[in-house]
Amino acid sequence: MNTMKIYKCYQVYGYKEAFFWQPLKTHPYNWDEITVQLPEGAVPVQTEFGSHAIKLANGHLCTHLFTAWQKDCVIPYLVDTDPSNPKKVHRILLDVVKKGDTDEMD
Repeated sequence: MNTMKIYKCYQVYGYKEAFFWQPLKTHPYNWDEITVQLPEGAVPVQTEFGSHAIKLANGHLCTHLFTAWQKDCVIPYLVDTDPSNPKKVHRILLDVVKKGDTDEMD
């Protein structure tokens, strides 16, 4: 299975963490680099505009990375839609396989 590095910021929504494709320059010291496992058959890609995205095995292009706030943790996830019924959506939770420290980012 493929993995991808994403970033967790600690000062975006009050004191709650949020996940992003890349660190924002507005909060340069509040990031951890996280490696997540992508769903089977998914690959990281870039859009024609240079943005990060994940192409799922079913061909759906996920251009947004979401954050699920649980009681004691935060979880990154993607949203997939059913091509035959666009109103039918489901979350794809991303497993964190490695937590890293990015204090060296300047």
